[in-house]
Amino acid sequence: MSSNLDRLHSGSVLARNSVLNVGVSVVPMVVALVAIPVLLSQLGPARFGILSLAWTVVGYFGLFDIGLGRSLTHMVSVRLGDGRSYEVPGLVWTGLSLLLAFGLIGSLGTWLISPILVQDVLRIPVGLQAESVAAFQILSVSIPLVIVSAGLKGVLEAEQRFGSIALVQLPSAVLLLVAPILVLPFSHRVDALVAAMLLVRLGGLLALGVTVFRVIPALRTRPRFVSGETRKLMSFGGWLTVSNIVSPIMLYIDRFAIGAMISLSAVASYVIPYELVTRAVRLPIAITTVFFPAFAATHQADPDRTGVLFVSACQTILLLTVAPLLLFFLFVGEGLTLWVGADLATQGTVVARWLIVGAFFNGVAQAPFALVQGLGRPKLTARFHVWELPFYMIALWILLPRFGIAGAAMAWTLRAAVDAALLLAASYKLLPSGRSGVVGTMLWSGGASLLFAAATRPASVSSKSAFALIVLPGLVALGLRQAGGLGALRRLVKRSPTREVLS
Repeated sequence: MSSNLDRLHSGSVLARNSVLNVGVSVVPMVVALVAIPVLLSQLGPARFGILSLAWTVVGYFGLFDIGLGRSLTHMVSVRLGDGRSYEVPGLVWTGLSLLLAFGLIGSLGTWLISPILVQDVLRIPVGLQAESVAAFQILSVSIPLVIVSAGLKGVLEAEQRFGSIALVQLPSAVLLLVAPILVLPFSHRVDALVAAMLLVRLGGLLALGVTVFRVIPALRTRPRFVSGETRKLMSFGGWLTVSNIVSPIMLYIDRFAIGAMISLSAVASYVIPYELVTRAVRLPIAITTVFFPAFAATHQADPDRTGVLFVSACQTILLLTVAPLLLFFLFVGEGLTLWVGADLATQGTVVARWLIVGAFFNGVAQAPFALVQGLGRPKLTARFHVWELPFYMIALWILLPRFGIAGAAMAWTLRAAVDAALLLAASYKLLPSGRSGVVGTMLWSGGASLLFAAATRPASVSSKSAFALIVLPGLVALGLRQAGGLGALRRLVKRSPTREVLS
C-alpha cells in the first residue's frame, strides 16, 4: 500500500501533474483573450449575451451528475491508496452507468423547459427567441456528454494521469472557444455556434473514453454493474449534489439577475471582465484537482502525509496568485481598454477590480475545499453553500440596484470571502497536521486585502508602475521566505511526502 501511495502521490508526480494542469488552464485563457472580443464584435451585445448565458448553462450541467463524478474520483482514489485496484473496473462501470442515466434525464428535462427558460425567465427579445430555444435544446443534448466526460476525467485524475488528460482536454478547451468563430463566416445564429460546440464535446468524450480504456485494460472485459457500489457512490455524492445545485447558482445567478433587472447588454458588459478575471481562479483549481485524489488516498493510511500535501498546496496557491493578481488589479483598466475598447473598459474596470479580489479569495478556498471533500466530508461543504446562498442573494438584492453591475461584483466578492473563511476553519479542525497551512493562508489573506485596498490609490500609469516596482519584489521575496513558495515545489520534486515525514 505504501509503495502504491509513493507511485501515485509522490512529490515529483504531484509537482509534474500540477504544472501540466496549470498549463491546460492557462492556454484556453490566452485563447479567450482573442476569441471573446471577436465574438462580441461579430455577434453584437444581445447575441453575445445569449451565448454567454448558454456557456453558463453548460457550466451548470454538473448538477445532473448528482455528485457522482467527484464521488467516483474519491472512491477510485481510496481503493488505489488501499491497494484494492481489483475493485476499480466494477466501480468505474457502475459510476459511468449512473452518470449516463442521470445525464439522459437531465437532457430530456432541459429540452422540455427551454422555451419557458427563453421566453419567460430570460425574456429574450422576440426576434431572437427561435434561435435561442434551438440553442438551449442543442445544449440539452450536451448534458450526457459533459457529465460522462467528467466521470472519465475523474477516473484519470484518480490514476494521476494528468498528462493523458492534457492531451485531450487542451485541444477540446481551445476548440470550444474557436469553433464558434469558425462558424461566423457562415452564420451568426447562436444555435449554429452552439451546435459547433456540441461536436467538440462529442469528440472530447470519445477521446477520453479511449484513454481510460488504455489506462485501465481491465475495463475492456464485459461491463459489470455492481449494485453494492451504487449505494456508496450515491451516499458520498448525495451531499455533493447539494453543492452541485447551490454552488453553480452562486456562480451564475448574478448574470441572470443582471439580465432580468437591467438588460442583456448589461450582461455582456459584466461577463467580459468576469470571464477575464475569474479564469485566474482556474490556476488554483488546476493545482487542487491534482491534490484532491492525493488527499483522498492518503488521509486514512498516512495523515501526516496529507498534512504535508495540504500545506504545500496552500503555499503554492499563494505564490501563484497574490503577486500576479495585485499586478492585474493595478493595470486592469488599461488592459480592458486595449482588449475591448474604452467604452466597455470604463464601467468594466470597477467590476474587474472587485472580481479580482473575489478571485483571490476563491483561489484561497480551493485547497481547503479539496481537503474537506478529500477527507470524505462533503456534508460540510454542502452546509456551507446552503448557508452562503441566502447571504449572497440578499447582497445581490441590496447592491445590484444601488451600484449596477459593480454591485453584482461586490456581492460575488463578499460571498467568496465568507466561503474561504468557513473552509479554512473546517480544515483547521479536521486536519491538525495541516494547521500551519491554514494559519499562513489566513495571515496572507489579510495582508493581501490591505494591498488591494492600497492599490486603488495610484491613478496614473506612472504611479501604478512605481507602486508595482516597490511592492511586488518585496511581496514575492516574503512569499518565498515565509510561505515556502518555490521551496515547497522543490521539496515536492526532490522527495516524496513519505520521506519528508519520516525524515
